[in-house]
Amino acid sequence: MLRISVTMLLCLATSAFAQLSPTAEQVKDLEAKFQSERAKAIEQKATNTALERADKYAARGSTALAANSLREAAAAFHEARWLIPALPADLPANVSRVFGNARLRHADVVYSIAYSPDGSKLASASKDGSVRIWDLGSGRELRVYHGHSDPVRAVAWTANGSLIASAGGKEIHFWNPETGAPVKKLTDHTANVQSLAFRPDGKALVSGGDDKKLLVWSVETGKVQHDLGAQQDGVQSVAYSPNGKLIASLNKAGTLSVWNPEATDPGARMPMSVSAHSDSAAGVAFTPDSASVATCGDRLAKIFAGP
Repeated sequence: MLRISVTMLLCLATSAFAQLSPTAEQVKDLEAKFQSERAKAIEQKATNTALERADKYAARGSTALAANSLREAAAAFHEARWLIPALPADLPANVSRVFGNARLRHADVVYSIAYSPDGSKLASASKDGSVRIWDLGSGRELRVYHGHSDPVRAVAWTANGSLIASAGGKEIHFWNPETGAPVKKLTDHTANVQSLAFRPDGKALVSGGDDKKLLVWSVETGKVQHDLGAQQDGVQSVAYSPNGKLIASLNKAGTLSVWNPEATDPGARMPMSVSAHSDSAAGVAFTPDSASVATCGDRLAKIFAGP
C-alpha cells in the first residue's frame, strides 16, 4: 500500500511536469541527461535489452523535439530517464547487479516523505533506519543517510533546501542533503518522535512525539526554544503555518491544538483546542493563507477555521 502511495505521488508529479511548457533548451537538457545516465548504466554493465524500452522513449523524444513538439518531447525524455537501469547509491562494492527495479524502494515500511523545495527531489524515511533522497527526474537514488539506529518516522526539508531533519527513535538529526554529512543531533525527547516541521524561514523546528512533548527548537543552536508543555496524549502530527506565526498539533486522542509559541501571555499561547477525531488521528496541515487548519483521522478529513 505504501508503494502504491509513493507511485501515486510520482504520477501526480509527472502529470504536473507534462503540463508545463518547456523551452527547446530545457528539452535538450533532458536529452543530454538521458544520454549521460544511459552511458553510466552501460558502465555499470546494463544490457541492451534492459535499455531497449528507454531507447524507444528517447527516440520518440528526439522526433518530437525535431518537430518542435516540446511538451511531448519533454514527457518522452522524462519517461526514458525513469526506464534506465540504476543501481542504489549505497550498493556494496562486491555487488555488481540488482535484479528488479530499485527505484523508490526501502527494505521496510516507509513512514514519511518530503519534497525538496524546488520539487525535483523526494526524501523518504523508513522503518529500515535510513533516509533516502531520490531524483524525481530519473528515479535514481542520490543519497542515503544511515545516521539513525532506530526506525525513522519523520523527515522534513528546510525551505532553502540546505538542511534535512529526520527523526529516528528519540533523536532528531540535522544533516546536509548534498553530502549526507551530519550537522546536529537533538536529544530532548524521551520516546519516539513522530512528526517534524520547519518554520518557513528555516530558523526553527517543531517536533512532537510519544512522550507527549511538543518542542520548538532553534535550528542554529540545536537547543529547545519553547517547550509547549505536556500534551494530553502522544503527538501524531505537527505543522507550521505558512506565515510562520502558528503551530498546529494533532495528538493520539484526536485533539487539534493551535499554538502561538512566541506569545508572552501564557493564556494566549494556545488560542485554539478542539476535539477533531474520536481516534486514529493521523495528520494536520494549514491552508496557504494560514487561516484554516485541516486534519485527518477515523476515516474523516476535516477543516477548521483558525483562531
